[in-house]
Amino acid sequence: MDPSTRNELGVRVIAKFFENIEKLGAPLPQLWTDAFEFMTQGARAKGKDEVIEQGFLRVSVLLAAAAFEGFVNYVAERVVQAGDVHGIKLTEFELDCLGERRRILDNGVIKVKRQIYSTRERFLLLCRKLSHGHAISAEYEAKLESSIETRDLLVHPKPGNPINVDAKCVMGFFTAALWLSESLAGLSFSVTNAENLGQRDRNSDFTHGVGMASADGQP
Repeated sequence: MDPSTRNELGVRVIAKFFENIEKLGAPLPQLWTDAFEFMTQGARAKGKDEVIEQGFLRVSVLLAAAAFEGFVNYVAERVVQAGDVHGIKLTEFELDCLGERRRILDNGVIKVKRQIYSTRERFLLLCRKLSHGHAISAEYEAKLESSIETRDLLVHPKPGNPINVDAKCVMGFFTAALWLSESLAGLSFSVTNAENLGQRDRNSDFTHGVGMASADGQP
């Protein structure tokens, strides 16, 4: 594939991703837009002013991390509401993991407690369930790991440990979100949950991306 064709394909994929993300409602579209805008500003400053470049890129990574986490949370919530994927019911443990909860026995009573799971782990579980058991590619997972490590360094800085950020840190979150979006294409939940989820069948006009309703339940 020649460079011009590859670039054109990349533009179409990104455009389709944003078109689908828009249907989820605020604030996800704005977070992704802001992340790319700051990344672009950082690229423009490259080779001219390293301080400004790094400032833009740091903000870009944090925004992309927030957008990615929000996207994973949205999809996880919808899957938990449906209770099944591709007609296959999820186990109670899988639903608890996606819903970030756990069950305990307290004085003879089963209670549900809050349980925090990492966005990465829940993302990987979603990918396996939505893609019929297939794991995300090793390349995408490695990029996501690198992005998460950079995000963690920014959120939990250590004195005397400078952090150099590049655009790849943003793209790690984006490629993972894109993979999840692709896994959702044509997704059909169980009929009993269709009204609540704004179910779309495999004749959906979403050839790529999120085949579900927007955050407010509208198609």
